[in-house]
Amino acid sequence: MIAVGAFVTLCVYMLRQAGNYMLEAKIREEQSRTLEYAQQLKNWRSGVSLWRDMTDMPGLGQGRALILDEMGVVQADSGSKIDGRRLATSEVAQALAGESALGWYADSGQPTYWRLLISSGELGLSILYAAPLSSGGALVYISPADPLYKDLFWFQMRALLLALVAVTAVCVLTAFLMRRFTRPVDRLSEGIAKITGGDMKARVEVKGNNEFSELAKAFNDMVENLETLNNTRNQFVSDASHELKTPLSTMKILIETLLYQDPMDTALAKEFLGDINKEIDRLSVIIGDLLTLVHMDSSDTPMKMSEVQLSDVVSDTVSRLLPLAREKGIEMNCLIRDQITMTGNATKLSQVFYNLIDNAIKYTPRGGQVRMELSRTGKKAIFRITDNGVGIPAQDRDLIFTRFYRVDKTRARETGGTGLGLAIVKQVVRQHKGDVYVKSEEGKGSTFTVELPCA
Repeated sequence: MIAVGAFVTLCVYMLRQAGNYMLEAKIREEQSRTLEYAQQLKNWRSGVSLWRDMTDMPGLGQGRALILDEMGVVQADSGSKIDGRRLATSEVAQALAGESALGWYADSGQPTYWRLLISSGELGLSILYAAPLSSGGALVYISPADPLYKDLFWFQMRALLLALVAVTAVCVLTAFLMRRFTRPVDRLSEGIAKITGGDMKARVEVKGNNEFSELAKAFNDMVENLETLNNTRNQFVSDASHELKTPLSTMKILIETLLYQDPMDTALAKEFLGDINKEIDRLSVIIGDLLTLVHMDSSDTPMKMSEVQLSDVVSDTVSRLLPLAREKGIEMNCLIRDQITMTGNATKLSQVFYNLIDNAIKYTPRGGQVRMELSRTGKKAIFRITDNGVGIPAQDRDLIFTRFYRVDKTRARETGGTGLGLAIVKQVVRQHKGDVYVKSEEGKGSTFTVELPCA
């Protein structure tokens, strides 16, 4: 609106300036014509027919020409109305004194002879030019100003109308463009308001192929990630609560049994206390895994990286778990083909290998085999672990890296699993800019492959 107001003000100013210029040009033109007539009539006293000479003046048109003697008496009038009358005006006196003069006169309020002198029109306004004659006397030229003002009026009206049309067109076009540009912003604002209100299903409609559509796509992607994160968080809290509730409930039942047993059976009390101790160990494992995941999820605590001999980390982890494999009667072999150095966190990488090997031992029956291999392919370190255990059903393979997910919950509880081991593996490998994936066939075994960038 400020711009429109400034434009209108500028148009009005330019119209006024154009009117002033046209008026000044008309005045200069009539003044020049008066001086030219004065030059032509410089020897008017010796002329034979003064009136005829005056009426033959070029460009006289609607104007009137009068010749006055030294006393200001009209000697000749091209309109033949006031011959012999004396004009007593300041312009005439100035011309008789030897200087040109200009004056404005209106029809109303003037003496009677002026009504005969000036042109009668709607405005009744005339311009009087007076110029001295070299042979004595003065030349008075009277030009009607009404036509000039009418032309100026209509010129300004047409120009103003065009300006108004232009302003209207600009306003309409501006409103259209503003609406077109602000509509995507409005949709985005509505989407943000819905998200703020808790509606994680809200999406912004994407139209066209411009900056706004790219912004809408980015917003939708962000909301989708937020929705996934929110669902994951809710599921995580739910699963964590469930996992913690189970051993707590078990301990509560065992303790209440001990409290209300009278008389106390020493053997039974010892057995119950042993079970309580196992549940406490289970709680400790769950809480430790939860703290590990929370620590890895936190961007405020970056992982400490250093040069790591990956082959040494794998060998040490295998050595730690070898007694467990022998206890279950499982043959375990590890082949290290290359000595590999990489940048990473040795403790976290050890946890990755420990979880994978431990799972392979847990889910491989007695007499089975677990084989591991560490090699280098290009700029990648490849760790592969294969077992001939129970395998993973096809419908579960894409979910085993999800937190608290178990293929067989009953078996997992018996083996002490929390459903967080593979989630930790996935998270640590991603933090090292690597990848982990699985191939498995139910009843025949599984193969987990970890790819990590080498130094």
